[in-house]
Amino acid sequence: MVRSLIATLALVGVSACTPEATAPKTDDASLHISVALMQLNQSMWKTAKIRDYEFTYSVTPIDCSKVNPLPAVVITVKNGAVSSVYYPDVGVYERDFAQWPTIDVLFEELSATAERTPWVFSKAVADVNSTPVFDAKYGFPADIRVYLTVGPCDGVDYRITNFK
Repeated sequence: MVRSLIATLALVGVSACTPEATAPKTDDASLHISVALMQLNQSMWKTAKIRDYEFTYSVTPIDCSKVNPLPAVVITVKNGAVSSVYYPDVGVYERDFAQWPTIDVLFEELSATAERTPWVFSKAVADVNSTPVFDAKYGFPADIRVYLTVGPCDGVDYRITNFK
């Protein structure tokens, strides 16, 4: 999902977007710390063995001014699989929710992205060397910003809120 979303954003917005004038890069030390932090929190998540949960998932393109933010969705997971996806702003359920991630899948996709040495892998703030935010109790990713390159239309903020 994460990879396909980034690819879609890149294809849709390439002609409409311009790169940031001075795009700082997450330094290697901060990237290694962020990856180690993600691995530690993924281990915490797996140890919790939570199979039934619900969360609000927001994916926001951040370097394409002409691409609208995607609406937040409420994802319900039963027995480790997505069982429903709900758009609370419009009161509609998604019919095909196979594309939406569980937290396990999100960890896998973020790990794969981090291995590609993205330009920025940080908390969703201006400081590119800030570390991503993970839930203190369960370890799931709560707030992560990724830019694959310095180029346009490949930056995304991922947020998980309202975990139950």
